[in-house]
Amino acid sequence: AGQTRIQLVAMRDAQSAVAAWQKLKQQHAQVLGPLSPIFERADLGDKGVYHRVQAGPFTDRNAAQAACTALKAAKQECVVVIR
Repeated sequence: AGQTRIQLVAMRDAQSAVAAWQKLKQQHAQVLGPLSPIFERADLGDKGVYHRVQAGPFTDRNAAQAACTALKAAKQECVVVIR
């Protein structure tokens, strides 16, 4: 079984990813407060390297989807990711 998490944003460098997490956790404390940050480096070839800001883990996809729904209602992009 994989680990279920949500992806919030992708930044060009690691420092920006950490700063983005801190800002998002403060802005959306109700949803993100109990979650841990997960930073995933993604090399997209010609598009460059990005640092994905994710949060989790969730017990299942439904719990992750509920968090994304709450974040989207607050105008924050969110996608469920299973690793």
